[in-house]
Amino acid sequence: MLKKRKRKKKRKRVIPPQTLFSINEASFSGYGAPAVNWARIGNKNTCLIGGKGGLTINDHFVIGGAGYGLAYPSEREDLSGNTYLGEKPYLHFEYGGGLLEYYFLPKFLMPISLGVLVGAGGLHFSNEVEGDDHKNKSDIFFIVQPELTIYLNVTRFFRIGAGASYRFTNEIEKDSFTDNDFHGPAVSLGCEAGFF
Repeated sequence: MLKKRKRKKKRKRVIPPQTLFSINEASFSGYGAPAVNWARIGNKNTCLIGGKGGLTINDHFVIGGAGYGLAYPSEREDLSGNTYLGEKPYLHFEYGGGLLEYYFLPKFLMPISLGVLVGAGGLHFSNEVEGDDHKNKSDIFFIVQPELTIYLNVTRFFRIGAGASYRFTNEIEKDSFTDNDFHGPAVSLGCEAGFF
């Protein structure tokens, strides 16, 4: 008698779901960038220094972080326009958070990016410019800062960019300062080092 062959059970093919990103096909790179922002705070034109960086996915999407602060603490009366003769005359302002960016035409000579920083910051005063142990307690605030930047690819690993952004703050209410003193546009100049 012929033995009946056992039929092999066919395994069902598992079809993966459609996704926005495919890890197998994705490319990853990254960059770091020091930057300078010029913005008006209160009644004074100020300079903020900082930087940003992140992981670039498929040359278009960036997930990272950014942070900025006043390059040099300013006197309250310069920002408010009102004479101040009290203690702690110097104002310190800094913020940072998560960064999401999208690059248009990343392989062209002049790519463009649209990004947004979402995070928090601190506002405090001090008796000295350094502000070391003479600072008072910080006023914590929430910030959203969208930004549009145009770059020039100098080399495969270096590019420079100029941008425009707008700061939206919430929950600033310290002494005579409010959110209205810190809302506003800014222009920036920076350079990125990475693999593009």
